[in-house]
Amino acid sequence: MAAKLIYFGADTCHRLPVLRRAGYLVENCRSAEHLGALLESGEIDAVITTDRDGDVPDHVVAEIRSHWPVPVILFRDSNRNCNERRFDLVIAALTSPPRWLEELESLIPAAPRFGGQTLGQRFEALRL
Repeated sequence: MAAKLIYFGADTCHRLPVLRRAGYLVENCRSAEHLGALLESGEIDAVITTDRDGDVPDHVVAEIRSHWPVPVILFRDSNRNCNERRFDLVIAALTSPPRWLEELESLIPAAPRFGGQTLGQRFEALRL
């Protein structure tokens, strides 16, 4: 079964299509209220967010941490100061999709596999 992810915030770097092509089920969410409803609605394997539009609100990360035992992943898209210790995985700006897909796979136990290939390997094979 594919891992279910929530992507919180605007997808300005087009990560959602990459995640979906890699086999993840991804719900895009832009508000704290929507995030809470999605988390309440079912099994979620991880929450992904970005600091593109400023720092991720502390109350959003705190809310996730206080109610749901899921990894919280941050894609760094800015140079702003950020407390990275709040996150289970921080992916640096300009990290290639094969690299961050492999990092996700190591963190999320339900990550999809394709014929024994890691997600990063599969992504590279699809690009050729």
